[in-house]
Amino acid sequence: MQHTFSRWAVFAGIAGCLLTFASCGKESKLTPPLIPDAYQLPQGDQPADDSILDFRDNYGTYILYKFTHLDFAYAAGYTINDTARQGDPQYVAETLAFFKKECLSFYPEEFTRKTLPFRIIFFRNYQ
Repeated sequence: MQHTFSRWAVFAGIAGCLLTFASCGKESKLTPPLIPDAYQLPQGDQPADDSILDFRDNYGTYILYKFTHLDFAYAAGYTINDTARQGDPQYVAETLAFFKKECLSFYPEEFTRKTLPFRIIFFRNYQ
């Protein structure tokens, strides 16, 4: 009985090694599919639109000042019932300057690149 178990263990070990070595091989490099931009930028004809495009290119974060309720309310698989009203587009440049000065200037550039969210929404009020 003891002999039979050890033969099966040896056989299973050899079969496992053969399968492991057979699965190794040179494969072509995987390339991710091209994904279209999540949001259409620029969103309007404001002077800050070029700065928003530069921000997206530099940090990988979209700044939205025109948005839908779903853009605002959807987060990680669930939707909140709160709403936000779009602000006046003429204040986008001031809001962006304020955001950069009062929020981003305190952190190192590399930290900011790694930790900013996918999108930042500029809105007037929150309900």
